[in-house]
Amino acid sequence: MSESLINILLWITYILLIGALVLAVVMSLMNIVKNPKKGKNSLIGIGAMLVLWLVCLMFSSSDVAEKYQAIVSPGQSKWIGAGLIATYLIFIGSLGLVLFTEVKRAFSK
Repeated sequence: MSESLINILLWITYILLIGALVLAVVMSLMNIVKNPKKGKNSLIGIGAMLVLWLVCLMFSSSDVAEKYQAIVSPGQSKWIGAGLIATYLIFIGSLGLVLFTEVKRAFSK
């Protein structure tokens, strides 16, 4: 494939991605306006995720290994660390909820 065709395809991908994001946000806002009670629950969930992200950002380190200092800045390292910690916590929480649900279901029968 020629380089110009790849660039055109990348631009089409970017435009479609931005369009999908705009539609997702607009439709979500329309849904919140139509049904405020369900919208409140969604906003609580989004707020909880933001709080989790901020807590993870506070606990992440900005240390960079010596061999990566030319590639990664301390600020980038802090954001990467926060993302990893958040991913770990969400995974552990999901796994805990699945196990809790299965144990609860086993004893309720």
